[in-house]
Amino acid sequence: MRLHNRRAEREIESTKDAFGELVANRECGECNACCTHLLVTSPEFSKPAGETCEHATVQGCRIYDQRYPVCRQWHCLWRFLGDLPEEARPDRLGVMFMFYSREKPPNPLMKTYVMSLPIGEPAQVESAESLTAYEAIARQGYPLWLNSEEGLELLYPEKAVAEILIDEAHCRN
Repeated sequence: MRLHNRRAEREIESTKDAFGELVANRECGECNACCTHLLVTSPEFSKPAGETCEHATVQGCRIYDQRYPVCRQWHCLWRFLGDLPEEARPDRLGVMFMFYSREKPPNPLMKTYVMSLPIGEPAQVESAESLTAYEAIARQGYPLWLNSEEGLELLYPEKAVAEILIDEAHCRN
């Protein structure tokens, strides 16, 4: 996930359009998954993906009340989707969920979709808690992708349904 000016603004707005406001009384707390796993490029602040922000601590963000605008505006899907249980907070689950919207997708299943990014131990991706979270996201009706070291894997919809949707889209073009 990249957080930079125009694209980040579009992603933030599309997430709000799709899922509404943040879940009341749900806070990041000690989670700082986005502080480590996201690429951030903005006029105020930049950091590479996979490198922990200098302001991140085990208790959360050291400058939380004065954090950069790009950090203040962006939230993972756990903050938006009340159907995700407390255990699905990224630092607990080992998977972070992000919503994307593309103007020119490579296929129709990447127009508006949810990306799951493993951030913990590999086994956490297939844990019972992760499967519960995947089901909660699938109920929203958006395609769900897993971004792993092996590449992108479509988790929802099922492969047969995905192939039909992609074939239909290609026939229209």
